[in-house]
Amino acid sequence: MATTSIRLEKALVDKATVISQSYHRTTPKQIMHWATIGQIMEEHPELSYDFVRQLLTAQSEIDAGMVEPYEFGE
Repeated sequence: MATTSIRLEKALVDKATVISQSYHRTTPKQIMHWATIGQIMEEHPELSYDFVRQLLTAQSEIDAGMVEPYEFGE
């Protein structure tokens, strides 16, 4: 993953630092989390925040191998 340095307001970074601790994320990962939610919400304004949050949780579970494939019966 390539990275780029950007300038952010100190207040945003400070807030992300506080919030990140409660979710056991790093400050940059918290900011990325917020950016991901914002991007999804802008692309799909019809979706609720709760749905987007559940979507991200489900994707994390898939990525971690915590789900089993569902097989449709015939």
